[in-house]
Amino acid sequence: MTRAGELKAIQCPNCGAGVDVLGGGRVVVQVCPYCLTELDATGNYQALRRFTDMRRPETPFRLGMEGVINGVKHQIIGIMGLTERHAGLEWQWVDHLIYSETHGYSWLTVEDGHFIWTRRVRWDLPHGLFSTAYVESAEHRPGFRSEGRSWGYFETSTSQVTYLEGAFTWVPRIDDTTTAISYLADGEMVTVEATGTEREASLAVLLPRREMIESFGIPQDDIPAVYGSHALAPVSNGPDEGFILRVAAGFAAAALLLLIYFYSQGERLVAQTSFLVGSLPQSVSFDVTRPGRLLRIDLQADVDNAWAGIGAELEDPEGELLFEIDREVGFYDGYDGGEYWSEGSTTTTVRRIAPEAGSYRLTLTSEGGEVEPGFSGTLASTVSVSVMQGLAAWFWMAIAFLGFTALAAYGPIVRYLKMRSRLAQGDWTDDDDDDDE
Repeated sequence: MTRAGELKAIQCPNCGAGVDVLGGGRVVVQVCPYCLTELDATGNYQALRRFTDMRRPETPFRLGMEGVINGVKHQIIGIMGLTERHAGLEWQWVDHLIYSETHGYSWLTVEDGHFIWTRRVRWDLPHGLFSTAYVESAEHRPGFRSEGRSWGYFETSTSQVTYLEGAFTWVPRIDDTTTAISYLADGEMVTVEATGTEREASLAVLLPRREMIESFGIPQDDIPAVYGSHALAPVSNGPDEGFILRVAAGFAAAALLLLIYFYSQGERLVAQTSFLVGSLPQSVSFDVTRPGRLLRIDLQADVDNAWAGIGAELEDPEGELLFEIDREVGFYDGYDGGEYWSEGSTTTTVRRIAPEAGSYRLTLTSEGGEVEPGFSGTLASTVSVSVMQGLAAWFWMAIAFLGFTALAAYGPIVRYLKMRSRLAQGDWTDDDDDDDE
């Protein structure tokens, strides 16, 4: 009896039970689900060995179940229980070998209630990064760019086979051990086995849970509970994220250009002019030629660990008082615990609309000052003034620029933080990176 294409079932030579023939022409062994005897699929299904003391892991799938993955019909043909042990902890999951007549073999994994699909890929990867020696010697999280995506090191896992049932395209053994290294991108994980001479890469993605339950017809009582979020959960914020980013970035760029334009419209009427405090009050005159726009008056005093009061009066071309203000400037600095600190400013700014063209008169007065008690400082000796005209009201444009910039940055920032949280589920720690910083 050979594995003919029309063969649908056999009788187990060990227990006599009827066993469905599954999995296409590449299957080499089939483990009877009733007595756990390994049968040679290439040699008339002769009994090769019997597995004993195997405990069937919990899985919602049974051999022969069919469902649609990525638009393609697949069938469960093999069930493999796996265990990883490290530092006194133990993780268990179940891999299911699945078969499609058009797409061949791949894996369907149940891990903490999540459904993961893994298939072989023929990518040109930097295999030097997929070695335990490289990972263990790396000072920073290893990573690379391939297939148009950025990949960050996720974990190194050493798993052991603990259960076998169904058809397989190789000859598995109980207690077979495999070490694999995985790198994570957004919603995808590429894994290469770090043991053996053949180094094949596989790509894993998270499958929609409800779709898998409905497609494979998993009974309600067998639906596995979900524990936590999976590292393969996509980090993108939805289909509109790219559109929002492009639109917000465009508006931010437009706001920045307008902001630069508005700011550049200013014309200096009075270059910085200084007066001794003892000579105040002093006046400066200037001609406004662009009425209806902002005047910007910058006042400065050379205080150090002290404050100074500066008075300013502006008269319009008719000699009428346009405004009268008192402004205080103060600057303080020093050392605390060997570190330099400072606060305050020696400059203050006044903005007002110039209602009409003509000659304006600005008068400066001294409103006193004081050295900060307990500090070694100096009172103001000079007061300086400069005046610009024709300024646009750029404040709200600046707010618009900051708002659109924040909106454009929101998606990438959230995606970055989500990706960091996904990578944190792996076995890499950033202690070395933090120490270097």
